[in-house]
Amino acid sequence: IQMPNIDGWEVLKLLKADPETKDIPVIMVSMVDDGARGIALGAMEHLRKPVNRKQLKQVMSRYVKEADTVLIVEDDAATQEVLSKSLEAEKINSILASNGQEALEKLEQNRPDLILLDLMMPVMDGFEFLDHFKKLEDAEKIPVIVVTAKELTKEEREELSESVLNVVSKEENYITDLIRDIDQAVHNEKVSDS
Repeated sequence: IQMPNIDGWEVLKLLKADPETKDIPVIMVSMVDDGARGIALGAMEHLRKPVNRKQLKQVMSRYVKEADTVLIVEDDAATQEVLSKSLEAEKINSILASNGQEALEKLEQNRPDLILLDLMMPVMDGFEFLDHFKKLEDAEKIPVIVVTAKELTKEEREELSESVLNVVSKEENYITDLIRDIDQAVHNEKVSDS
């Protein structure tokens, strides 16, 4: 609120008067304890300095939603559901495909931030999907994590290492580690793009 030349109150008035910026949520952060005035002028929240990280994160999460999307290519409906709900808990959207062919069709409509890929599926398996996927425009910008119960041969591991970010074995309690890997991959990808 207290800034040289033009104060925060005036900035808030200008933002709310401009049709292009009037709908952008504004959070006031100041040593001045006049939240009621900020709210009256159109601010969504008023935080008093010093603001701790937890408080700021809680407020921000109310107005800034994650837009990350993961394409889950998995033929087992129960596994799809567990992965989808785990991602949802992390505020990550999911698109579901039951085989590689369906995944390629979904990719025509939406470009996810990451692909989770099972290898053993009907219609089109994960290896065949990867062959087609690599030919798509900008495919290299979408990381792929393979999630499989298949015992991979040395040749299969080498083949996958050329086109995937990671291979995760479907073992007991693999979901927690997988969600952590997804979160890191999606957010690292976003950071490197900016």
